[in-house]
Amino acid sequence: MVNLEGFLKYLNIYQGNMADCKTLLDMIDNLKVGSGLVNKKSLIVFDAGIATQENLDMVVAKGYDYVYVNRTKSKKYDLKNEIPTIIYDSKNQKTAINQIELQAKKQETIQHDFCIYKVKSDFKAMKERSMNVKFKERFELELQKLAKGITLKSGIKIQEKVQQKIGRIKEKYPSIAPHFTINRTPDQNKINIISIDWQANETAIKKEKEQGIYFLKTSLKDKDETTIWKIYNALREVESTFRTLKTDLDLRPVYHKNDNATMAHLHLGLLGYWIVNTIRHQLKTKKINHDWKEILRISSTQKLVTTSIVDDQENTIIIKKCSEPNSKLQEIYQALKYKSRPFRMKKFVVPKPEHIKHTIQKTGHFTS
Repeated sequence: MVNLEGFLKYLNIYQGNMADCKTLLDMIDNLKVGSGLVNKKSLIVFDAGIATQENLDMVVAKGYDYVYVNRTKSKKYDLKNEIPTIIYDSKNQKTAINQIELQAKKQETIQHDFCIYKVKSDFKAMKERSMNVKFKERFELELQKLAKGITLKSGIKIQEKVQQKIGRIKEKYPSIAPHFTINRTPDQNKINIISIDWQANETAIKKEKEQGIYFLKTSLKDKDETTIWKIYNALREVESTFRTLKTDLDLRPVYHKNDNATMAHLHLGLLGYWIVNTIRHQLKTKKINHDWKEILRISSTQKLVTTSIVDDQENTIIIKKCSEPNSKLQEIYQALKYKSRPFRMKKFVVPKPEHIKHTIQKTGHFTS
């Protein structure tokens, strides 16, 4: 449980190998008591995976407001205003790729106790296009292999088995398969398939137009589009940070032999999140809205340079020096009031062990 700034207010670690829908009821019941917010009304933000109608009904019955991503896209709808509200994603640059459009959907009747907002994101559309292109290439590659196999002497040709192979390919790529029409040409006896071909159908064109569009549904009817987006974006930022920390801190999976070590590791991840959110909160006050992954990328440009040389006495001289931070990293350092370099040049000598020095002085050389 977090506030709008992303700081933890309450947390609990549940047993593994459990679906979110099985822990949600327990989380809801313990939310007010565990967090100490008995007299305050909390708001629950769902992602699409947990936003089932059963969970929504349970949340409403418990007296909570909600914001969630609708699991299905509306096919036909009218919007209240033709001009959308423009919001920029949590990046510094106000570019078209970071632009997000929000428009309230017009309700058919006044009896609805919720509002629906259409969200259009060019960045999400670009990401979906990239994924679709990748899956499309893999889908067609599988079909090409099947088509080639039909022409070979030892390949699969029996109609029933070819149909099974096509079914498996469709099952493997469920998001792409509905947008292709696959034609099979049987022989005169209609026992074997002599060729197959495929082409994109009309649903593929419709899907391209819908890329980057999704819908937010909320019980907050007195809030504007900017506030609704800020509330939903809190969930996105928490997920994005943990996605990076899970890799950096090896939280997924955790390799431990007992529960105590596992719990300690998971709590380390929560402490890591607290530090990350503190840094990001300080940066946001200076109008620097990078996510944690971007901050790590910028920070990685500064390097520690270590130089080692051996003098005529066979002593190793080590010199350590930080590289100069670039302009973006310097901006972050200044916002956080950090030193641009954690230390100045360090120089130290590692002398040879006494028995080696004695051998060198006596014989003039040493062979290991």
